[in-house]
Amino acid sequence: MDNQLNFLQKPNTSKSIFFLSLLVSVFWFAGKVFNLYSIAIIGVIFEILWFPILVVTIILPIITCILWVKENFIFKSYYLASLTLLALTISFVIIY
Repeated sequence: MDNQLNFLQKPNTSKSIFFLSLLVSVFWFAGKVFNLYSIAIIGVIFEILWFPILVVTIILPIITCILWVKENFIFKSYYLASLTLLALTISFVIIY
């Protein structure tokens, strides 16, 4: 169990989570704003990826909150930026 959690202790974890949040946001914004089904291969890729991205969209804010709490709520943190980006993305997907 310790070996699995060692990833969360590495210094680049916050940047990796922020990058993953950015990818999730781009995926949902692209799906809402552009007609991805006009090109067949892009539509197929979107259909294949939507469920894994949905799971990541649900799990990533929870992981980010836990790690931000472990970081003692530092405001200059990638975790806070990631959490804000995910909250905006989820709000945009729900409203739009």
